[in-house]
Amino acid sequence: MNTLRLYEVGFLAARNIDGGGTAGGSGGGGGSGSGVGTTWTSRTSQSKSLNGVAYGNGLFVAVGGHAGYGPSVSPILTSPDGVNWTAQTSPTSAWLFSLTYGNGLFVAVGVYGTILTSP
Repeated sequence: MNTLRLYEVGFLAARNIDGGGTAGGSGGGGGSGSGVGTTWTSRTSQSKSLNGVAYGNGLFVAVGGHAGYGPSVSPILTSPDGVNWTAQTSPTSAWLFSLTYGNGLFVAVGVYGTILTSP
């Protein structure tokens, strides 16, 4: 059985991940008055373990890492809408645990002091 492990989630004030309008401030619904975060849809990724996700500059980015029955991999996935995801080439095989966006830059951190940045 394939099991996905998700370790982190962030607050997104600008857009619902399903693309359905604008999220409200603290406490709440957005767009048409629907409850943000009350209905979820399962999405598929090419990774067995995703640990962090961030949104910035119109792009969702997710990072992860796992070691299974082969070499260690550290997936980096991107999505313009939070629905359709594309695998990107990672410059490291170190597991990536967390990701943030600020000042025009994505920053990912992982094991062994790994730090990756991407505009």
